[in-house]
Amino acid sequence: MVIGPALVAWMGVDSPHGLWTVLAMLVLGLSWTLLIPRTPVAHDAESASVGLHGLWHAIAAHPVVMLAGFVAGFFELGLGSVLPLYGLSVGLAAGAAALLLSVSGTGGTVFAIPAGMLADRFADPARGRRRLMLWLLGLLVVASAGGFAVPAWPALVWPIALAWGAAGGTLYTLTMLDIGSRERGITLVNSTSVLVLTYTLGALVASSSAGALLDWSPALVFPGIVLAVALAGWGVLWRSGRSEGTDLQFHDGGGVGHSQPDGDSA
Repeated sequence: MVIGPALVAWMGVDSPHGLWTVLAMLVLGLSWTLLIPRTPVAHDAESASVGLHGLWHAIAAHPVVMLAGFVAGFFELGLGSVLPLYGLSVGLAAGAAALLLSVSGTGGTVFAIPAGMLADRFADPARGRRRLMLWLLGLLVVASAGGFAVPAWPALVWPIALAWGAAGGTLYTLTMLDIGSRERGITLVNSTSVLVLTYTLGALVASSSAGALLDWSPALVFPGIVLAVALAGWGVLWRSGRSEGTDLQFHDGGGVGHSQPDGDSA
């Protein structure tokens, strides 16, 4: 997400070497998959639900996390895919518009690790992750609201792209961590599969609608719909957080602090 658009900007959108560069990177990525080790047999292979029943159980067990995954995919991957169009609509040159993808990808890459480290510092990791998700969704709300000002100040598209990528990518990382801390074995596979599905669904909804919205009303309807998605995700997570409580403390150096089981009460 960072290197690819940067290569486009460097080589130029009309370079005859662009397609061959893409194919070479795909072959390289495929070659790396040969190094993935075989996984051991899961401890719950005989008892866990599989197939559609297992996927439905994952949705019922983690509905709030799945919604957060949808919002993450909407902003990171879905809107990320149309950022060049967004840049062109506000007057950026083709190369600069492509660099918006690199800015978005950089945000998700740089902020995910510090956010994960911060989540580990909460005495109650489950609530800590939910609180961080709420903050990230709040950032998406603020950045999306800024979209209404982009026609007057086109330079705002750069920090907005950074915020969408940073908050969306970090939100997805935290949802994956949340699922991984709660489930094991086949149930973990089911839950992460549904999470990836909701993330991809969010990306599909954003990418399939954003182009038409940008063509129709880039100054009003497009930022309005984007803001509505961010507000909906923030509202659901906020209500979930209120039902769970918000008494969050950080671990001190000796590991002393308020602690509860890392379970899901959403």
